[in-house]
Amino acid sequence: MATRKNALIAAALAAPLAMGATTASAVLVTEWEYNVDSGFADWNPVGGGESNAVTPSGNNAQLGLPTTLSWGDPSNPQNEQSSISITSDVDAPPADNLVTNVNSVPGATFTHNNFTITDPGDLSLTDFVIANRVELFPAAPPEVDGDPSEVLDPNPILLPSLFWETLNAGDCVIGDQPCGDIFVLQSPEALSTNFTRDGFLYTVNLEIDGLQEFDDDVCNASQLGAGPGCVGLFTEEGQVNTFGTTFSITAVEVPEPGVLGLLGLGLFGIGAASRGRFARK
Repeated sequence: MATRKNALIAAALAAPLAMGATTASAVLVTEWEYNVDSGFADWNPVGGGESNAVTPSGNNAQLGLPTTLSWGDPSNPQNEQSSISITSDVDAPPADNLVTNVNSVPGATFTHNNFTITDPGDLSLTDFVIANRVELFPAAPPEVDGDPSEVLDPNPILLPSLFWETLNAGDCVIGDQPCGDIFVLQSPEALSTNFTRDGFLYTVNLEIDGLQEFDDDVCNASQLGAGPGCVGLFTEEGQVNTFGTTFSITAVEVPEPGVLGLLGLGLFGIGAASRGRFARK
């Protein structure tokens, strides 16, 4: 009987271990080629004003979205409207692949041409949504390279944002005169997205240069109404303000449901063997 009980225990342990060996064969993608597409998915003028108060232009062919939004009557030496723009398409340089759990690589660039305009309270932008899609192409190790049809396309990162076109004169809530403009990111948690591949959970993290946490008097301003602890960007008046982005990817191995199930069966088998031993005493 002792031999039979030992056999039960051995079998119970062997099943999850065998499955564990299968899971261990999962291959971590260590390097990626990539492509980044960006555009503006939505926008609104101040107070729901004239539909043509904000003019879209440019085009990201992959997303079918504009890459520039312009507004306002120019009142500046450049004779240009204020505008925001984002680079449409970014590809991985040949020698600059994205390495899992190691480096960050350049993404899209966000630019605010903060030029003086007349009547900013009437003809201005009030909010917008950036769509940022990162396509990933497994490049290393050799086991994952060589299939050009495999493209891992995480869900597009959608970044809803508020914008305050401040008056240049008067008291500035941040900085000195002429008062700069303020962007607030409404969902900073959206800067990450994830997907699974072959037993690993990959997380893509987007970082924006210059992103800062504002004081509550900025966040609570009626023109924003963002609430305390808001984060965003500050741009200087009369300047071309450029903010780069970078992104990285991290990975952790995740147990397959089958492994957990077999482990449970294994433990059940051990328990059954033990109960049998005590019952026969």
